[in-house]
Amino acid sequence: ARLKFKGGAANSNMAEAMAIILGLLVAQASAVNLKVGVITEAWNLNSSLIDVAFARRVNYNWRVLQGHTLSYVHVNVSSCSSHQAVRTVCSESGLSGLIGVGSCSLLDEVSSLSKSLQLPLIALPTGLCDSARLSKDMTIVGSHSSANIVAAAASVITSDSVARDVAILYDKQQSTAVLQNLQSSLSSAGVSSLTFRVDDTVNASVTPDLVHHLKRLVKKKVFKLLLFASPRNALSVLRLAREAAVMQQNYFWLVLDTGLSKADVLSVTPANANVALLRGSVFTECTAAVMDVFPQCQTDWLRTLDARFVDAVEAMAKALNDSLLDPGFSPGNASCAPLRHWTSGSTVLNRLMSISDYDTQRGLISFNSSTRHFSSQRVEVVASYNELWSSPVSMLRSAQFDASSGALSKQFRYKGVSLAFPNTFMGFKNQTIVVCTPESPPMTNFEKRFSNSTVIINGMTFDLLNILASKLEFRFYTKDSDDGNWGAPVPNQPYFNGCVGELQRGLVTIAAGPFTRTTTRDSVIDYSTPLFQESNGILLPRPPPASKMWNVYLPFNYDVWISVIVLLFICSFITWILAYFSPFTAYNLKEEYAIADEVWFQEYVWSVVGSFLQQGQDFYPFAMSPRTILAFWWMFTVIIYGAYTGDLTAHLTVTITDYPIKTLSDLVSQTAIKPYVPAGTNLYTLFKESNSGVYKQVADVMVDLGPYDYCPDSVVRQERACLNDYTYLLAIAMKNCTQYYLAEETFNTATVAFMYPDDAYFAEYFDFYMQKLLETGLMQRLFKIYWSSDIVCTVGKSTEANSINFKGVEGCFIVTGCLYGVGLILLLLELAWTKLAKKQPLDCVIY
Repeated sequence: ARLKFKGGAANSNMAEAMAIILGLLVAQASAVNLKVGVITEAWNLNSSLIDVAFARRVNYNWRVLQGHTLSYVHVNVSSCSSHQAVRTVCSESGLSGLIGVGSCSLLDEVSSLSKSLQLPLIALPTGLCDSARLSKDMTIVGSHSSANIVAAAASVITSDSVARDVAILYDKQQSTAVLQNLQSSLSSAGVSSLTFRVDDTVNASVTPDLVHHLKRLVKKKVFKLLLFASPRNALSVLRLAREAAVMQQNYFWLVLDTGLSKADVLSVTPANANVALLRGSVFTECTAAVMDVFPQCQTDWLRTLDARFVDAVEAMAKALNDSLLDPGFSPGNASCAPLRHWTSGSTVLNRLMSISDYDTQRGLISFNSSTRHFSSQRVEVVASYNELWSSPVSMLRSAQFDASSGALSKQFRYKGVSLAFPNTFMGFKNQTIVVCTPESPPMTNFEKRFSNSTVIINGMTFDLLNILASKLEFRFYTKDSDDGNWGAPVPNQPYFNGCVGELQRGLVTIAAGPFTRTTTRDSVIDYSTPLFQESNGILLPRPPPASKMWNVYLPFNYDVWISVIVLLFICSFITWILAYFSPFTAYNLKEEYAIADEVWFQEYVWSVVGSFLQQGQDFYPFAMSPRTILAFWWMFTVIIYGAYTGDLTAHLTVTITDYPIKTLSDLVSQTAIKPYVPAGTNLYTLFKESNSGVYKQVADVMVDLGPYDYCPDSVVRQERACLNDYTYLLAIAMKNCTQYYLAEETFNTATVAFMYPDDAYFAEYFDFYMQKLLETGLMQRLFKIYWSSDIVCTVGKSTEANSINFKGVEGCFIVTGCLYGVGLILLLLELAWTKLAKKQPLDCVIY
């Protein structure tokens, strides 16, 4: 151990009046040299601070009687050498008190020694020690009790946002009892805790697998972390936290003071991180009393431990000063060999415990009899803060904890919200972010594309980004992915291609557009609140419209027409049979007005045809039986005529086109039209990874589209079927209904959303405002603007209404012409019968 002696002389320039008064009080006494032992560990206290504290705040001040001196002996030991500290202190004689600065184990040893020697001890632990174990007998703790720090820590951790889990990182220098109290306090607030011990090792500053554990916290979504360890270990943990990407704005680190300054914490804190130091409050104004001890007044480098040490020196000096006037006071005479305690030690201890609201001109010191701590100073939170995204990080006081009331007072406000962590994400603070957005009309339309992949866009994506930018205070520029892809796994590579890969590599802040949510992508990035449900569809070239030539006959199907013709002959035949054999026909009665037509079959055929076409008939049978048949035929004719004419107009004005491909099964069942699928999309991956079924059949015949290939393109290609997002294809079909149609089947329904990097710090606020857009109906209104209707070109059959033109009745003219032709042929046959065959017309059987 290093042993160092320092002393100070009485101030020779003391006012003469004070010298006279003090001289009278101690006239009968000789000059007394008081000596205090200062024990530190591993140079955790600067030796120059010890010099200045005794010289400037004691020996050059009025706190020691004129003619007496207060000196100190400095014992500094390495870690794990507490027994050596005890031996060194025992080698000293004439000690009147002890001030110990170090670990809990060191102070335990020194506390036992102070009890044996009856030397009052002011203990300043560098870690969180068990207050009940340490603050007893001759020991007073010169800083806040661990119970107060634990209560303050639990209050801060649960203050700004709801925390379900907290990770606690500690080292072996911290008390197990304090750790248990901390876990109990968090549990009472409904917060579970995960503990990690981070101790020094031979070759590393902290546990070697700590980075692995911290990365697991990212996956478990543990955002609150509480750290109390030695300064060396604490700073090493924070450095590794940066490497493990757990110091973004969505992570909140609360570091319990174990001898750290604001500058120490700042040295390992990246911009816009949330790191707070919980410590006993430290003066912020550079008063004369502060400048006495800290001439540069560099408050960023000032530690609570430094301030409490100076307070301890002044408290010990005041107690000794007050004890000099007590009867029977004697300077220190304790020794270890032989063991002899200091007879005035209890007197000095009582003086220490009677200190109340003692003004050091840097703050007040008061002894708390219930905790045996000097604890009138409040506990404060100093936290990292960036005014703007690009501003340098600083540490400011954001909250104070009142140990007596248990209340946490937040002193930092932003956007009307009080925050213990000032860098809590509530906006981008005018940061410019990069947005990856592939083209997908009408969601995302490229107006212009530059050589560096930057694009100027319009569409629903642009509208959404502008709304979010106004809410979250950011500016943005948009770019297409460098490879033109959306994002799919690349074999044997850790990164995806397209926008997903650029998010993984941190090249862009978000990816905006209709990105389909899949488990494959979700394993490497995060998704926003869903925009809407999306399916995949099939866009096909429209086949030529069906001819209207025969539309005049389409009111009836072919089977109806055949049935009508057959019934026509059946009705004619039955009527003729009844008339031929009925004894009541005029012909059979041989009436003078009888005509032969009444018993000729062909005449009944013409009569039935004439009545069917509403042209009347030449004669009517005389008998009732054939007339009955004709009556029912006329009724049938009225019904058929009404049905036919009612539907005829629609068929003459409407073109009906039947589409042959309506489903994926239809598509793969033919070879004339090939499916075209954009590579690097979720749909492409779906087909490629399918092992059976219709998806596998599509994969076997599909054609890959490159990043800058489009389907459809500017030329309608009859051999292409475009498979893509339904909303994308719908917009094309609505604008080009005469060229394309959408198949009836949609498939692979999923949600679409924006994408964030995995564990994005801004995700919570982005999702909040996206949800607001859905709840207020603004998202739906935007959707209707860009997709006004989905009823056009979406079914497997198309109908188009037009005025009646020649095409609509062309079939009627053709049939009429054919009948004229038939009549001409019959005339030629009749002429041939009479002229060539030299026969009479009545000789023909059919007449």
